[in-house]
Amino acid sequence: MNLVFFNVGWMAHYKGEDKILGNFKYVKEYNYGHEKWNFLPCNKKCYAYVPIRWSNEEIPPSINLERIYEKNNNRDELNNVTIVFISRNPTDRKTYIVGWYKNATLFRTLQLRPNQKEIFDNVYIAAVADENNCICLPLDARTFKVPTAQKEGKGKGYGMSPIWYADTEEIQEYRKEVINYIENFSLENTPERIYKSLNKQTDPEHNKQIEKIAVNTVMEYYQQQGYTVHSVESKNLGYDLFVYREDEELFVEVKGNSAAKTLIRLSPHEFDVLKQNHLNYIIASVINCDDKPILNLYSIDKKIIASEEIYYIQHTEDKDNIHELIPVTFAITSF
Repeated sequence: MNLVFFNVGWMAHYKGEDKILGNFKYVKEYNYGHEKWNFLPCNKKCYAYVPIRWSNEEIPPSINLERIYEKNNNRDELNNVTIVFISRNPTDRKTYIVGWYKNATLFRTLQLRPNQKEIFDNVYIAAVADENNCICLPLDARTFKVPTAQKEGKGKGYGMSPIWYADTEEIQEYRKEVINYIENFSLENTPERIYKSLNKQTDPEHNKQIEKIAVNTVMEYYQQQGYTVHSVESKNLGYDLFVYREDEELFVEVKGNSAAKTLIRLSPHEFDVLKQNHLNYIIASVINCDDKPILNLYSIDKKIIASEEIYYIQHTEDKDNIHELIPVTFAITSF
């Protein structure tokens, strides 16, 4: 597969919204970047801007197409390219895949984007693709991490250039993982879609009933184990129950679900409290609340990998049942 990575500023939709975040000098100075329109269709096409530095104001910069497909033989464009957009999440400062174009045409020299009423600037683009082949990942689905050369070593990740060819021998296995991820991706399997499908019930009274069933299930469990249990749901402490006995104190966050599938979603505040108290923090997942509630308890494990803190939930009884909490706009995991 012809594959190339474009490093761009961080945005939610790339359809013209104002807010853009990133480390590029231009974005930092002006809070602005032309990638803001990368997923705004025009005549059923999407056009990709990549922030290449111009060395000459009169001559647009160029892309080395032969590094992507060595047999291109100096042609002006390359077809059937998968362009993967990557960006640094300003929340956790890690880089993730944020979207892609499949079957795109990549130009050797940047081209002017077609006129569009929403765009008043002269925008120079590097590629074009049919809008049906373009995926911008929702924020909660941006979980596929991208290695950096600064941390992994030369040739093992992207560097300072906004274009990463990922053509070194050391990165080939990662390329395969990216290709497999894109080929098997489905929006229906993203956390937010799963969350909504598992929570189709929008009746506020029913939702309250589910929460009540879940909390009562957890309280009953801990009381049977000899703990004293206090509900602190109304105090916004980042957890629902304060549980203790003798010298043991636990902060228990309860997540109830009517479906027989677990999806754990923590607010930023809850995730911050979890990180501060991970040795005593418990996530109590109560599923199947509309029928016979099933309780699963998860403790928190923290690991330091390449100087980064990564948090996992581990089933308190099934020690092989481990899932990573992904901090994007909130912490989330599903299984």
